[in-house]
Amino acid sequence: MKKLKLTAAMLAAMLSFGVMTVSAEVVDDEEVVDDVYIYGEYYNSYYPQGSSVSEVSDVDLKTALTKVKNRLKIPEALSEFEYNVSTYSGVTSYNFTWYNPDDDTVYPEPLAEGTSVKTRMRATIVGDIITSVSVNANKIYGDDGMQKRFGKISPTNYESYAKKAVELVNPGMSSHLKFEGMSARLYGEDVDCSLIRVENGIPVASNTGRVSFDKDTGELLSFNISWWDGATFKNPSTKVTTATIEKNFESAIKLDPYYVISRDYQTKKITSEIVFNPSDNYEFDAFTGKKTTMYDDMEELAKTMPVDGGYYSYYGNSMDYVESEAAAADDADFSAAELREIAESEVRYSRDEAVELVKAEKYILFTDEYKLTSSRLRTDNSFGPEKNYWNLSFEIRADKKYSQINVVLDADSGKIESFIQTGKTGYFGYNDIIEEPVDESGKPVTIEQMPMFNVTKANTIGKEAAEHFYGDIFGEYKADKDNTKALSKDPKTGKTINEYSRDIKFNRYYKNIPVSGEYIVITVNAYEEVVGIRKNHTEGVSFPEPNILTTEKAFDKLWEQTDFKLYYSGFTAGGKPHTYLMYQMNGFYMNARTGNLCNWFGGELDDPILPETDYHYNYSDSNSLGTLKPMIEELAHYGIGLEPTGGKFSPNTAVTGKEFYLLMAVLGKNYSHSDLDDMENSTKPITNAQAAKMFTIMNGAKDIAELEGIYSSIYTDVPASNENIGYINIATALGLKLSDGTQFKPNSYVTRKTAITLLFGFLDK
Repeated sequence: MKKLKLTAAMLAAMLSFGVMTVSAEVVDDEEVVDDVYIYGEYYNSYYPQGSSVSEVSDVDLKTALTKVKNRLKIPEALSEFEYNVSTYSGVTSYNFTWYNPDDDTVYPEPLAEGTSVKTRMRATIVGDIITSVSVNANKIYGDDGMQKRFGKISPTNYESYAKKAVELVNPGMSSHLKFEGMSARLYGEDVDCSLIRVENGIPVASNTGRVSFDKDTGELLSFNISWWDGATFKNPSTKVTTATIEKNFESAIKLDPYYVISRDYQTKKITSEIVFNPSDNYEFDAFTGKKTTMYDDMEELAKTMPVDGGYYSYYGNSMDYVESEAAAADDADFSAAELREIAESEVRYSRDEAVELVKAEKYILFTDEYKLTSSRLRTDNSFGPEKNYWNLSFEIRADKKYSQINVVLDADSGKIESFIQTGKTGYFGYNDIIEEPVDESGKPVTIEQMPMFNVTKANTIGKEAAEHFYGDIFGEYKADKDNTKALSKDPKTGKTINEYSRDIKFNRYYKNIPVSGEYIVITVNAYEEVVGIRKNHTEGVSFPEPNILTTEKAFDKLWEQTDFKLYYSGFTAGGKPHTYLMYQMNGFYMNARTGNLCNWFGGELDDPILPETDYHYNYSDSNSLGTLKPMIEELAHYGIGLEPTGGKFSPNTAVTGKEFYLLMAVLGKNYSHSDLDDMENSTKPITNAQAAKMFTIMNGAKDIAELEGIYSSIYTDVPASNENIGYINIATALGLKLSDGTQFKPNSYVTRKTAITLLFGFLDK
C-alpha cells in the first residue's frame, strides 16, 4: 500500500489536468495479504491486496477525489492532503485525509463560543459510494467548559437530520435505509443513528452502518457503512412460506439434550438443568426452502478469486489467575511470608513431598535435568469444603534446548489433577497452540521424521491414563467418537497426513444424556507418550431426572414462542456482489423439561426491552401527559427517565429518594455524596425538604448550608429556625424550584412530574 503526502499546490495541479503528473514522497510501503474467513475455515486469497501508485490510474484517482469534493465541503484551513489506495477482494478504495498543519489549538482570531473549528477530515470512497467520513473538530466553549445540556435540535427532527447527512454523502442512499436507534449525549456534541439497508422491504444483514451529526447544527460529524454497490436483490414474491421452512427446519435440526451446570458464587449453590441445544442454526434459502448454498458458493469461488463474506472472526484467550491468601487467625498481623508458611504447614503434602510425587509419576517423563522453577500453594473454597492445590513448574534450560512441565497437584490427597509437558519429547496441542517437537539437542523435528501416529494404540494409552489419574470419576465418562477418527489423507497425493499428537477425550454423561463442559482429556503424541492430562468435573451436583419433551412437542413449543427472520445476505467475489434471500431462526436454548425458551443454564430469559419508538421509556398514559410528554421523550433520547409504575408514568405519584438522586446526578456535579444519609438509596417517597438537602449536598454546598444564624426565611411556611433553612435557601438559589413562590411545603412529596420538569429545566439551556 502506498501512502503519499501532497501539498495544497500539488492537489490543485492534480485537479487541473486530465493526467496527474506530480512527484510525491512515499512515506509508507507495504504489501497487504489478507486471510478471508469463509465457512469455518481460513482461505488465504494469495492475491497482493495493496496497490501501488503505478498500478492505479491517475484518471481514476482524480475521478474518485472529484466525487468526494463535490459532496463534501473541505475548509480552506485544511490545506494539507494525504491519500492511499488499497484493493481488497477485487474492490479498490481511495482513502483521503485533509488536515490543518498548524497546532490544533491555535486560531488566527478570537472565535465565538460554540464555534466548531475543523482540524482534520477523512473520507473513503469505493466506486460511487463514499463508505466513511469522519470530521475532527475543536469546539470553543465559555469559561464553564462543556456542560451537560440538550441540543438545539429537537429529537422529533433527529431522523430528518440523519437523512440529510446521509444524502450529503451519498445522494439517493437514504431511501434505501432504515434509520433506528437514535441516541444523543448530554455531555458531547453528537447524535448517533444506526443504519440498515432495506430492499423490497427486507433488511440486508451485511449492509449496515452509522451516522452522527452535531446536536445543535445538524452538521455531519461521521458516517460509515458497508454497502454492496451494484447488487441486485431478487423480488421476494415467490418465496416459500414459513410453514414450509418450519417443516424443513424440523427435518434438518436435531434438538440435542444436555445437562448444564450453573454455579451461584454468592450462595455457593450448584444446580443443574436439561437444555435442548439445536445441532445447527441453518439458514434456509427463501425460494427453495432448503439449506442455503451461499457458503458452498463462497468456498468454490474462493478457489479462483478473492472473496469477502463480511464475516471476520477474531479469537483471543483471556485467563484470570486468582490467588487465595490464607486468612490469619484472630487479629494477628502476619506478613505475607508468614501467611504462606502457615498455609503450607496445614496441607498434607508439603512442596518437597509434592515434587517427589511428580518425579515418581510413571506418565510424566521426568529426568534429573528438570529443575523446579516455581511453586505456589493455592486454596479454593468457592464451592464446598476448602481444597488446596500445588502449582509446580519444572524446566530444562540449556543451549538450544528447552522443555517445561507444569503440574497441578491436590495438596491434601496427593493426586495429580493435571499436567502439561512441552518441548523435550513432542508436540502438545493445548488451546490450539502449536509447538513443534525438538530432539535431544534442541533441533526441531519435522513431522516426517516422527513415527506414524497410531490411532488404536493412542486410544488404548489414553483410556489407561484416564483410569489411572481419574479412576474415581471415570465411570461417568464415555469416549468421544472423534478419538478413533482415522488419519486424514492429502486430497492431491492420497498420502496419509501424520499427526504430532491427539487429544483423547472422554465426555461426562448422566443416564445417557451428556453433561455440557464436563470432560477428561489425555493428550498422546506420536511417540506414544502421554504429554498432558486435564479434566473439568463438578462435584456435588444433583442432576434432575431426564423427563424431557419429545422432539415433536419441543418443536410445537418452539413455534409458539418464536419465528424465522427474513433478510438478504451475501458476499462479494472478485468485486461482484452475490445476494441471497434467507430465512433464519435466531439461536436459542430450550428447557427440555418445560419447553420454555431459556438461557444457557436453563433459566428464564430476561425480558428484553422492546420500545415502540427509538427511546426506552414508554408509558401507557403518555397521551394524557400534555406538555410533560415532549419533556419525557427528549430526556428518553438521552437515556434518562423514570421506570414505569404499572406501565404508566403516573405524574402525581411521589418520586423515591433513589429516583430523585439518579435524575439529579445526570447534572454531573463531582462532589462527594457521603453525607446524604442513604437518601440516595431510599425507596421511600422524598419530601421537598429532603430533596433540597440532597440537591445542595450534591452541589458541594453542605458546609455553607449548615452555617447557623445567617439565613432569613424566603417562604411563609419555612421559619428561620427550621433545621433545613440553609439547604432550602441554597437549593432555591441554585434553581431547584419546588414551590409556588410563597410556600415551600417542606413535608410535601416531590411528584414524578415535578422531578422530570426540574431536570428538563436545568438541561434546556
